[in-house]
Amino acid sequence: MKRSLIIVLAAVSLICCTSCTGLRTAQTAKGFTTTPDFVRLDMNFDKMKPMGETTISIDTRTYFGVITILDKVNDVQYDRRNQSTVTLQGRGMTGLTPNMRKALSVVVDKYPNADYYVVASTKVETNQMFLGKHRHRTAVVKAYQYVH
Repeated sequence: MKRSLIIVLAAVSLICCTSCTGLRTAQTAKGFTTTPDFVRLDMNFDKMKPMGETTISIDTRTYFGVITILDKVNDVQYDRRNQSTVTLQGRGMTGLTPNMRKALSVVVDKYPNADYYVVASTKVETNQMFLGKHRHRTAVVKAYQYVH
């Protein structure tokens, strides 16, 4: 009885180990693509109309270097139940932290027809506390529209 159980378990484990394997074949062929490697779009500020600029800000507290609490977004007390986050792509959005994206909704609401948003400047004011920091971050975001 014991010997037949060992044989059955060995057969089941052998089937389980070999059932997931398969034969993988790959073919390679030399060729070339007829599509260009990159597309270049030359733009200058002659075709861009400035729509305006907006200052966004957040206030955060950091304790022990890892616990971050968001207090205010655009000088309004932050409500964790009603969040709106904007993610803008491109090189013009460098220097913004993930919490600053919560403040970007003001810019998109103020200039909904803008084609490009560029962060013009960022500023961080830090107040050292005992075992923590209070930071006030501000950024100036400019909005541009492409003129056809």
